[in-house]
Amino acid sequence: MASDMLVREAAAKEGIVADDKTVTAMFDQMKKSAGNNQTAWKKLLLTYAASNDKELRAYLALQNLNSQLMAKVAPLPDNATAEDQAAQQTTYQQYLQGLQSSAEIKIEPMPKSVPYNVDMTLANAAKGGSAGQ
Repeated sequence: MASDMLVREAAAKEGIVADDKTVTAMFDQMKKSAGNNQTAWKKLLLTYAASNDKELRAYLALQNLNSQLMAKVAPLPDNATAEDQAAQQTTYQQYLQGLQSSAEIKIEPMPKSVPYNVDMTLANAAKGGSAGQ
């Protein structure tokens, strides 16, 4: 989550926003791949650690930000080769590591009173949310 936050902040500083058309196209393609099969859709959501459509869209938006930020930080030449793409990935990973090392992120330990197997569906239900949004 901390690296996601850093990507969002870096993208915002660069004036980069998620492209809604691209995110929607990616989401629609995934939905289409599952057909009308709810079981297949739920498995696909779990693949991306999403419990509902909104969370999957948020994940896709973050991936879109990552792609745009990578293109800005380490642009590829026209007719890029596999080596160019590998170099781009390396440069971008170094950029992200730099963000992480310069960030002032303090991670507090989990309080002992919080069980590690918390079922968030119960917490969401208590707030009036639902797992199948």
